[in-house]
Amino acid sequence: MAGVFNSLLTQGHVSINRLLSATRSYLGLQRAHGQRLFVESDGGYVLLDVPSAWEVRPDGCRWLYAHAGGLIEVSLTAGTTLHALDLRIAVRTGPPIRFLLSNHIALNGDDGAEAVPVRFERDANGIVVRAIPDSDVGRRFPDGFFRFDPHAGTVVEHVGGDELLFADGHSRSQPFLTLLTAPTTAAGFRITGGLVGTPPAVSSRDTAEDAAGRFWDGHVRQYRHQHRSANALARDAAALQEILPWYAHDAWIHYLAPRGLEQFSGGGGDA
Repeated sequence: MAGVFNSLLTQGHVSINRLLSATRSYLGLQRAHGQRLFVESDGGYVLLDVPSAWEVRPDGCRWLYAHAGGLIEVSLTAGTTLHALDLRIAVRTGPPIRFLLSNHIALNGDDGAEAVPVRFERDANGIVVRAIPDSDVGRRFPDGFFRFDPHAGTVVEHVGGDELLFADGHSRSQPFLTLLTAPTTAAGFRITGGLVGTPPAVSSRDTAEDAAGRFWDGHVRQYRHQHRSANALARDAAALQEILPWYAHDAWIHYLAPRGLEQFSGGGGDA
């Protein structure tokens, strides 16, 4: 919730094939891990942290940041018909803002702890990130990659490494990919993986939200608790009905990422 828009992002093996580092503290002690977002303010940059409001959906999350100059919305969606993550940034009220997206890259080993600059290249569509050849991912997937592709209308002024995160503009050889947008009221990026093959997108007339709703309903329809309204425990039973589908949701996450996103320090892939 505290401004970590993506973390522990992998394609395939949850540890070795990791693009973005994991967050390892519930106390906000390591505020650079994973994917973070800065907003330009008074000639400097401010890190978005704990939001004014946070919304969780089966297919994503939404962060709302109210500040003296307006309202910023950040949303992250994992679609059901395409193997991709979409990050969207919107200035709901207020003037255009320049955004700095920081990505702590973990492709080259030890969850991004090694002082190895990110190997990236820019093409006509976006940014391609590759592991260095002398790494687990580089040896296993010599032609593998991840992509950061700007959404239509998103203007990227600069793509760089960790130098954009320091006041003096000099790199410390830390594994960061940074993307700086032009001042805007709307921007977005799609993240896709190219380490292993992915199935083609499924054609659908539904919006992403509709498709996610259909997927969700189909998987939790069986989790229904029947009770009589006259029963003294009816209110408690209704509360149980509300939480049961989310237990199923958490089980799906644990199944897809055997370590479990809550086990930031590791842990076994127990059932």
